[in-house]
Amino acid sequence: MVYIMLTEGKVIESFELDKIDVLSLMVGAVCHDFAHDGFNNAYHVNANTARSIRSLDQSVQEHYHAAEAFQLMMNKKNNFLDHMTTEDVRTFKRRFIGCIMATDMAKHAEDLATFKRKLELKNVNKGLQNAKELLDHTSGKTKFESQQQVMELVLHSADVSVPCRPDFELVREWTYLLFDEFFCQGDQELKESLSVSFLCDRKTTNVAKSQNGFISFIV
Repeated sequence: MVYIMLTEGKVIESFELDKIDVLSLMVGAVCHDFAHDGFNNAYHVNANTARSIRSLDQSVQEHYHAAEAFQLMMNKKNNFLDHMTTEDVRTFKRRFIGCIMATDMAKHAEDLATFKRKLELKNVNKGLQNAKELLDHTSGKTKFESQQQVMELVLHSADVSVPCRPDFELVREWTYLLFDEFFCQGDQELKESLSVSFLCDRKTTNVAKSQNGFISFIV
């Protein structure tokens, strides 16, 4: 989905993304759930796990995915960055980490509200009309930040895009796979006498109704 948005959605041209930008976003998409253990951030915080301690309870899984994936990339046999300039590596790292951190659903409402205000301020309509107005050429710093905002939104949008697929059977399959994971977490929370997280109670959660809300208010 990230690839489609970059190409068919004209994100590369509209926001003047270079090869390092595209590489960091695509690798970020591949790695955004790297080594996911099947539990959400709420579980890790409530259970006081090693992951939550390492991240100081902030965006627990996202910190883990980014750090572990980047550490793997630094392995000599995997390091495709070693031929790049120091500046390019720094850019890749900032882009890569920022995009993965943006997939934390806890940031969804704030990030979306900020972006909507920017759309209104720049008079950007649906589709490509005036989209380039979102790119701030005031300085190198503002250009980088405005590109980053769009790149992060692209990955976050792709991450929640399953209901947008045209094949309903595919959507249903992935949805129930997700809820298998949720319910396993709920079972574990009960075993550990923790509060059962939202949508993780297999006895009370109605999958179809939950998707109504997810599609209407998130997607």
